[in-house]
Formats: sequence, C-alpha cells, structure tokens
Amino acid sequence: MNDGHTNKTTTYEIGLGRKSMLSLAVLIMAPFVLSAPILVGWRIARGQWFDAITPTLLTMAFIWAFSFILMHMISAMRSKIEIDDNTVTLIAPTWRGPTPAPPYKTEKLSFAEIDGVDTRGEIYRAAGIRTLMRSYSVRIGDKRVVLGYMKDNDSDPAFPLDDIAKEIAARSNVPISNLPLISAGTQYGALFRGEPSLSAKEVDDRALAMMEKRNEDILRAMVLGLLAMALLGFGIDLVQSGFINFEMPLPATTPEVPGE
Repeated sequence: MNDGHTNKTTTYEIGLGRKSMLSLAVLIMAPFVLSAPILVGWRIARGQWFDAITPTLLTMAFIWAFSFILMHMISAMRSKIEIDDNTVTLIAPTWRGPTPAPPYKTEKLSFAEIDGVDTRGEIYRAAGIRTLMRSYSVRIGDKRVVLGYMKDNDSDPAFPLDDIAKEIAARSNVPISNLPLISAGTQYGALFRGEPSLSAKEVDDRALAMMEKRNEDILRAMVLGLLAMALLGFGIDLVQSGFINFEMPLPATTPEVPGE
C-alpha cells in the first residue's frame, strides 16, 4: 500500500516532562510505602491494636495511590505507537479497562490484515463516581487489539487516539465503527474481569443523563462533607485552645465573717 507516505514513520510516546514528573512522584512516595507497614507492624507487635487502626487504613490508601502512580509511570516509560507505510507497531500494556496494567507486549500489525477500527464509550465506576471513557481498537479477524483509552472528548496530546485511529483506518482502507455506549462496571474490577465484551449492557441517553446527575449529587455531597469536617475540626481546635469556653461561671459567694 503506497499513498505517498514512503519511508515516513510517525512515533507517538509520552514526553520527557511527564515521565520525569511521574518518576519523581514515585521516588518521593516509595520511602513512605516501604516504612508505613513497618510502623503498623511495630504497633501491633506492642499490642497497640486500637492505635494501629488509623495507620493501617492510611497505609492501605497510600499503597493504593502509589500503585496507581507506579502503573502510570511504567506506562509512560514503555508505551509507544509507531506508524509507517505498511505497519503499525504497538508497545502497550495489557489493557484491562482503562488501567495500563502489566505485562507489556509488542505487536506489529500489517495494514493489509486489519479488518476494522472500533471506538466505544465505556462507563466505569470508581469511588462512587462514574466516568465515561472511550476505547480505541483494531480488529483482525476475531482478535481485538486495544490501542488505548482516553476520557471522552479529552484527548491526550501524546497519544491523540482519535487521530491515530483515523490514520490507521485510512491506511488500512477500512471504516471506523462507533460501537454503542456500554456500562463496564468498576474500573479496578476490570483488572480481574478483563476487557468488556462486545455484548456488554448498552446505555441509552436517558441513563447517561441520570448518571451525570448522580455524579453531580455525589460531588456536591463530598464537598459539603469535607466542609463540615473542616468546620468541626476548626471548632474543636478553638475549644481546646480555650478561645471558646463552655463552662458556666460559678455564682459569686460572700465570705463569712467570724463572729457574725
């Protein structure tokens, strides 16, 4: 296939700035992740079970956040898409939903063997919030090779998946199919379930509008809850500092005079 792009290779990968920022975040967080379980274990070993509850919860949350950032750092370091005149080469994670999970694989696909390019909206839940993601993939017979994910209508400049999909479709001389919007369950549950099937539950416009309203209600409740906690903490600090005193003053008494 020759369309005037002879000897031209287009490479898409994350820039040095984002790689450096993610690496720095991992380096800063790593000592805390390594030391936090030791602190919890030390308290448990001393029989301080109650005092270990809060550090344990914080450690679990911190390890979860660290794992999330670590996966994205590895993805930034390794992910790459190269398109030349005859092939597209992918170095990509094992996409299980929108999370770039290991192991990574390298696939070289010939434009002549590509049967179609698909895009699909997929709704994922995380911490009660539903997020609309868009997946891009190519079809080779019954095989589906995922190019990547992005938030709907929010393209990543390093991986402009919409442009990449259009270029692959044009070079392969195949159409881009916009598959129906689906509900894909929880984002991190997809790590164990794998990619949503083509027969997953479809979502209509009414359900999408309800989802957006539910997200607004949850975010509003979270903001109000955080504000209430901040005000409560501020009030407790004022009371403990003595700035506000709730003790009732004792009634004044007249001292008794001896001999009266």
